[in-house]
Amino acid sequence: MLYLWIDDIRKKPNDDKTWNVFQTVNDTVKFIRRRYKEGYTDFYLDLDHDAGDYAGRGGDYINILRDIETYHAMGHMRNINLTCHFHSMNPVGIQNMKAVCEKNGWKIV
Repeated sequence: MLYLWIDDIRKKPNDDKTWNVFQTVNDTVKFIRRRYKEGYTDFYLDLDHDAGDYAGRGGDYINILRDIETYHAMGHMRNINLTCHFHSMNPVGIQNMKAVCEKNGWKIV
């Protein structure tokens, strides 16, 4: 499993996971697509919602989930497995991200 920390302000946790750290939607999606093509199918995303100063590079972080959903619907990334955790202070944003995950059968922790 590949672990991705996505946030514009908060630092990644100090734990035993090897985190790939991102601040933009575009960079995150590009990384996931590249790694998926390399054969990785299991991704753990720890997401903020609001991208702050980085919103100009793909919008808020919910767009990561929406982009993956689109690729999946187009027939790409058919067997991707996402596990998502949300650490946002935006309760509406969290509910919206959960809805995308639930619609696609992605695990929420």
